[in-house]
Amino acid sequence: MTIDCTNAREVVERNFPGLWFVVEAILSVIATLFIEDIINPASLFLIGAASSSKGTVLDMLRGLIRIYWSDEFTPSAFVSETTNKTEDELKKIDLLPRIKDKALVVPELAPIFGARLDVLKKTISVLTRVLDGEGYTRDAATAGNRGYVGQHRFVFLGASTPFDDHVWRILDKLGNRLCILVMPDTDSDGFSEDFSKVLREGKPIKEKLEEARLAVCGIIDQLESLKSVEWNRSNDPQDVVEKITLLAELSGRLRGDIRKVRCDSGSYERGFKHIESPKRFAILLYNIARGHALVNGRTNIDDSELELVREIALSSCPYGRYRLMKFLISNGGEVETIAVEELLGCSKAYALDLMRDLEELGIVDVFQRTPPQGGRIKMIRIKSKYKDVLLP
Repeated sequence: MTIDCTNAREVVERNFPGLWFVVEAILSVIATLFIEDIINPASLFLIGAASSSKGTVLDMLRGLIRIYWSDEFTPSAFVSETTNKTEDELKKIDLLPRIKDKALVVPELAPIFGARLDVLKKTISVLTRVLDGEGYTRDAATAGNRGYVGQHRFVFLGASTPFDDHVWRILDKLGNRLCILVMPDTDSDGFSEDFSKVLREGKPIKEKLEEARLAVCGIIDQLESLKSVEWNRSNDPQDVVEKITLLAELSGRLRGDIRKVRCDSGSYERGFKHIESPKRFAILLYNIARGHALVNGRTNIDDSELELVREIALSSCPYGRYRLMKFLISNGGEVETIAVEELLGCSKAYALDLMRDLEELGIVDVFQRTPPQGGRIKMIRIKSKYKDVLLP
């Protein structure tokens, strides 16, 4: 049986213009549960401002098969400290066994990633371990050592406002296992006209959401009928896999941390940089690409997966760097300093600092251009090795 998204795409776009790409991304992550050789849990967090429709997309999953919904979530729930229960009872209390082979959906993650630094570090360390897919055990004064060992595959879906930079620094230290997708810009050209048509239909939002939910449910039902798909990796085109790997490397550089060094004067200067290995993230991107292919009725990947992989790779980094990269791409790979200031609404010093980050991380080249009217303009250009996977 092959999966057909035609109806779901039409229903979602009719009711929520511009959101099918995000819905398809979510379905691609869920589809990884049905590919036999995928063990590592996949994650996808939708990032956007308030009213960016990220909650609407996740609401399309509420109540569906394979979905475990949690409006309030803490990582300590994976394995509780409860002691006065039997082993069977604990499996009904602990979150980890309850989400096995399911999609955990947390519609609001901002409180978790906006917590105090010490709490945030603990949270991310737990998520890091759980997202290895090999279970999780913990020691507590009341419960001793308890937990679960062995394969615990699931997918983790959520939504949040953009992470602060200190969150990314912690993720950098612990090894990033989180895939991010920035919500599409609802102020883009044509959106107002498209959305006004939706409003004029007069259909209640609840009815529109239910139509979209049924359409998404139809895709998940089709996935369920496949049970477990054997994937022949040798059928995946080498050039496409190489591009996914290159995008994973780029994403690792975009997440790179440039440490600050305290000088004798008491001021801070830019010190050494830390760039994570792209291996783990390449596996995650490749698995999501396979999920995307499966949702689109194929058991091998092709070039059509690269748009989603590229967006996740670019999104999975500090928001300022993401915005600058998107601006670079939309301008053919080159921009000048003053344009960056206007884009980010920041000072010239901050713009220069951001551009220097991308230079030191090996993503762009910095050069100067002499305009016809004279003078010198500082420019940045995407490195040639990345142009093929980023520019049209």
